Amino acid sequence: MRLLLTVLMCVLAATAFAQNGQNEWIEMAAHNLQQSQLTLPGSTPFHLRAEIVETTDPTSKYRGNVEEYWVTPEKWKRIVQSPEFSQTITANGDKILEKNSGDYFPWWLNNALTAIFTPLPGVDVSSPAGSYAGKSLNTKVTSVCTNTQTTTDRWSFCFDPHRNLLTSAFNLSTDYGAEFKDFAPFGKKQVPRRIVFNPDTAITIEVKITELERLPQPDEQMFAIEQSTPADERITRVRVSEDTVRKMALTSTVINWPEVETGMVTGGCAVYISVDRTGQIREVWPGGCDNFALELPLRQMVAKWQLKPATSKGVAVQIEARLTFPVATKLKTHTAP
Repeated sequence: MRLLLTVLMCVLAATAFAQNGQNEWIEMAAHNLQQSQLTLPGSTPFHLRAEIVETTDPTSKYRGNVEEYWVTPEKWKRIVQSPEFSQTITANGDKILEKNSGDYFPWWLNNALTAIFTPLPGVDVSSPAGSYAGKSLNTKVTSVCTNTQTTTDRWSFCFDPHRNLLTSAFNLSTDYGAEFKDFAPFGKKQVPRRIVFNPDTAITIEVKITELERLPQPDEQMFAIEQSTPADERITRVRVSEDTVRKMALTSTVINWPEVETGMVTGGCAVYISVDRTGQIREVWPGGCDNFALELPLRQMVAKWQLKPATSKGVAVQIEARLTFPVATKLKTHTAP
């Protein structure tokens, strides 16, 4: 009963706040992140170490280590290591030095890094929080959750209204999402020391910040770059539309739905794909299905598609997209023995 009451109060609080305009939820998220994001202009220079592990299977490929030396948004060095891909990237002004081990930057790894350093990709967090600035939900609930829409994305957020902290974010359009936990002080900010996301119902990936300290006198030589890495030697990710993906397909995109034992035989399913620079689909993650039994077969079929290599300004790039599919199948018939 207490849980039900809390959920009801959260819904009522969200509804009341949304009446002032849905974009205020984006402003609220941006305002809350000003209290916790490490990489905003004017933030304290830091040195960070983090571990990434799949808690459901610590030996799986979904694991790695991150180390970052950050001075300003224009000057930083990041070292990322995982079983299938590693990267060292240094930024200094308009120069970028990038060294990669592996030809594909995994989506799940990028999700983890985004959650640590830029928790609301595509949202301007550094500017004042617009009409939300200085407002309060003035609610007794411990958490407020809502869905909202921008011109390009559909977001879900949860907030801690007492501490003005963003506790979770999910972008339905891109499959980016994370829960932010175990906040602790760092300078004037409250920084989550644990970040959790579930790309699949059977997979839980956790980021644990194991070290976070001030960087008062950074070694300038660490950020020295003689010449930027050429664009064709860097890995860039581009979000594209579903229509673009289908036009790029070199193989059939027709889905032959299998028969199902139970559940809905019509409706819809969605997946998120990540494609390497050769046009090979490297990851297919679930995006919801009206009949759960069709989720895995759909992912397996989409994984076999081959696309034309994508380019941007003449340079090969990785692409990501959300794909939707109408379902039309039937129930299996069983003959009596």
